[in-house]
Amino acid sequence: MSDALFQVKETAALSCIVDSGRRGMQAQGISASGPMDWFAYTINNRLLEHTEPAAQVEITAGQFRAVFARPLRIAITGGKAHCELNQQPIEQWKAVHVEKGDVLQLVIQPNAARLYLGVSFSIDSGTRYNSRCTVARENAGGLANDGKALNYNDTVYGAPTDVQYQREVDESRLSDLIRRVYQHGPIRVLPGEQVEVFSRLAWRRLLSESYTLTAQSNRMGLRLRGNPVQKMQFKMRSEPLSFGSMQVPPDGQPIIMMSDRQTLGGYPKLAKVAHVDLPRLAQTSIDQQISFSGADAVTARNDWRMLDLSIQRIFYTDSSS
Repeated sequence: MSDALFQVKETAALSCIVDSGRRGMQAQGISASGPMDWFAYTINNRLLEHTEPAAQVEITAGQFRAVFARPLRIAITGGKAHCELNQQPIEQWKAVHVEKGDVLQLVIQPNAARLYLGVSFSIDSGTRYNSRCTVARENAGGLANDGKALNYNDTVYGAPTDVQYQREVDESRLSDLIRRVYQHGPIRVLPGEQVEVFSRLAWRRLLSESYTLTAQSNRMGLRLRGNPVQKMQFKMRSEPLSFGSMQVPPDGQPIIMMSDRQTLGGYPKLAKVAHVDLPRLAQTSIDQQISFSGADAVTARNDWRMLDLSIQRIFYTDSSS
C-alpha cells in the first residue's frame, strides 16, 4: 500500500519522474528515455541502498520545493545547487533523514542543469512499457501516466522497498570520483556512423570550435549553435539513434540526441559522445559553451569500465552483514 511521500510546492522548468529507462522497446518506436545524467542517478540509488534502479525526480533548472508527508531518507545528486532543509543547508551526494512536515528547498546554480531527488521508498507513479519514465510526446509516465511533469500541489506516493547492505561509504573517494566525472574540459567524441560523408574539415572544425547550448534544447536533444560544421544536403534512410549520437542537419548546427530521443533519425551522424562524458554534457546549462576532443573506441570503453569499477568499489555490498 502506498503512502504519501511529499507534496510539491514549487517546480523548476521541468520536474519529472524518471527511472533507468525503457529497455528493448526502440524497435516498436518507443523512446528509451531514462535519466539525462546517468552518473548522478546511479549514485543516488546507491546512496539510498536500493536493490533495483528506483524512480527519482529529475529537476531541470530553477527552483524546487517540497513538503514531506512522512519520515524518509533522501539524497540529492547532480549539478551544483543550494539545498536547504527547513532553511538549513544540507549537502548533496549524501543520504539525509527527513521528518514529516520538513520542507526541502532546491535552487540549481546557473552553471548547472539538473538535480536528482531520490527517496528511500519506491515512488508509485504511472508505469508504461515497464518504466515510470515521463515522456510527454508518448503520454507515458508521470503521476497519472499521461506524460505530464510534476506541478504545484502534486502529491507523490510510494511504498517501502528492499535495501541492500553495504559498508559505510568512503566519502573521500566518492568526492574524488565526482570531481573526475564533472571535471572541466572538452567533451570526448568518437567518429559517427556517417563520418565519411563529411569533409575532413568538418571533423577538424568540430574539434577546434566552441559551440553554445541553445534554449531549444530539451530531454530529446541538445541543440548547439556556432560555426556550422558543414552545410550540406545528404539523403539517407533513417537509422536508429543512440544516446549521445550527434546529428548534423542541413544548416550544419549539431544536435546531440539525449534520453527522450526519437528512435530513428535521418540526418547524418558525424560523431558520438563517449558514454563516460554524457553526465558532464547533461549538466551543461543554456548559453554555456561546449568544446569537443577526439577519442578512440578502446580508450573510451576502458574509461567507462574504470568508472563503473570505481563505483562498485565505493559502494561495495556485503549481503551477509
